[in-house]
Formats: sequence, structure tokens, C-alpha cells
Amino acid sequence: MGKILFFGKLADIAGLTEMALPHSSTAYSFEDILTMVCSDNVELESTLRDQSTKLCINQEILTDKEAVNIKQDDEIAFLPPFSGG
Repeated sequence: MGKILFFGKLADIAGLTEMALPHSSTAYSFEDILTMVCSDNVELESTLRDQSTKLCINQEILTDKEAVNIKQDDEIAFLPPFSGG
């Protein structure tokens, strides 16, 4: 079973750091993931959609959140914006 991870301020907004990815016979889209994790949390949805929030699948940062097919055993991580040098 896969999992969804939230880091930094995203964990604070979500109110959790990790959740299980429910079983599915089909691949998930980015929109499916948002529906699962955001429910009534408008701030979380807005933050996850923001271009500065990064989406990783199996420890690989993606450049296009909308063009993903997430499988049930994947590890999904949402990373807040980074700063510094």
C-alpha cells in the first residue's frame, strides 16, 4: 500500500504528516489525490495546487503535477517551497 507524505508547513496545514493511499484498481491523478487529502481544507488545496509546492512520486520531484499516473504502491510526497543556499 502506498502513502502520502506532507512536509514542513504542509503537515501543519493538513494536520498530519502521513496518510495511507487507498487501494485502487486504476491509477490516481493529481486531482484524485487532492480530492482524497483536501476534503474541506481549502487552504491545503490551494497550497498543494501552488506552483511552488513540489510533488514527488517515489522520491522523484515532478515538473508537471497534472500529468501523473499514481499507482497504489507509490509514495507521494508534497514538499513546501524551499529557500536558502
